[in-house]
Amino acid sequence: PHQATTQRLTAAKAALAETAEMVLREGEILNFRRARGWLSGSAAEHLVLNFADTLKSLAEEGEELDELARDLLTSRRAYRQAVASNRNTIKEADSNLQQDQDVVQAWALNHVSKERTFDRAFIFSVVQTNGEALAKAPESMKKDRELVQTAVRSSNGYALQFAHAELRRDREVVLSAVRLNGLMLEFASSELKKDKEIVSAAVRDNGDALQFAGPSLRKNQEVAMLAIKRSSGWALQFADQALKADSELVLSVVQDNGLALQHAAPSLRSNRDIVEAAVKSNAFALEFASPDLQDDKDLAMIAVRKDGGALKYVGEKLKSDRKLVEAALNHGAYVLMLASESLRTDDQMLAMAAMVTRDQTRAKEEGPSVSWSADVKETSVEL
Repeated sequence: PHQATTQRLTAAKAALAETAEMVLREGEILNFRRARGWLSGSAAEHLVLNFADTLKSLAEEGEELDELARDLLTSRRAYRQAVASNRNTIKEADSNLQQDQDVVQAWALNHVSKERTFDRAFIFSVVQTNGEALAKAPESMKKDRELVQTAVRSSNGYALQFAHAELRRDREVVLSAVRLNGLMLEFASSELKKDKEIVSAAVRDNGDALQFAGPSLRKNQEVAMLAIKRSSGWALQFADQALKADSELVLSVVQDNGLALQHAAPSLRSNRDIVEAAVKSNAFALEFASPDLQDDKDLAMIAVRKDGGALKYVGEKLKSDRKLVEAALNHGAYVLMLASESLRTDDQMLAMAAMVTRDQTRAKEEGPSVSWSADVKETSVEL
């Protein structure tokens, strides 16, 4: 649990860094507009101060995450040292630390005599606390059905991977494991990967478990749809090619998750109805459309009206289309960076970008959102 928490903190910090990068890009546009004279006076000063405050906040939040990760590491090290000298520390520790795999295994299996590791009662007590300790148990213990079942239960299924091959062929043992953790289907015997009940139980827990099913079940529409629904569409990538080319099935998937279009057969990524449904679900699905549909202005307009960032995936010619870029700009001035070079330096487009930024800033302060769709006829903005 501590390791997982640390990993999540790292991911959160990465997300903050990505956000900071986006803010810096906005800052580049802000400075460019100031240099061109499109921003001046108190409004410009207000935007610059907001920009600086945002960057400062992101930096401070990143430092706080670093400090929290260091605190977690320190508490874990102290716990390891305490357990090494007094096993009763485990009983007094926080519940998350009690389940710390590395600490419990280090004490239970590395600080006892070799003879003790062959003591079934001792190993049984260890796997009751942490099933993944089965990994360091003697091979003879990995064949012990009761012990393995106990390990599977206490580890939420993970211990199946450490069981002896004969128990990974045991239908009851495998079924109990995949019900707890569908991804443990990976460690089931090849025969059980063809068992519809076991595979269905696995994908019911985690749709991505479909990748470990036998070929015949990845062709099975009932099983595949169970996995696809459980995974919000992502398991389409693991379905058989025939299902990826099934227009009715794929249409139902992309209506809920447009980005699943990337896993559809190439022929369906050229199907306008399917691509339109995908783009309506998620504008960025346009990235996975065939080149000829990326050049379709109507589809491109649907995408950029939903999210201006989709301008990145329209055909190159459309990036010079003024109406399309104007529609995309309603989502933020940053979108102008995705347009053709001629429009990025166009005075009228720069003026519109400045207006969008001004009105979005005002909207945040006053309430209702403001969007721009009319042509900008003036080549300068009075702020």
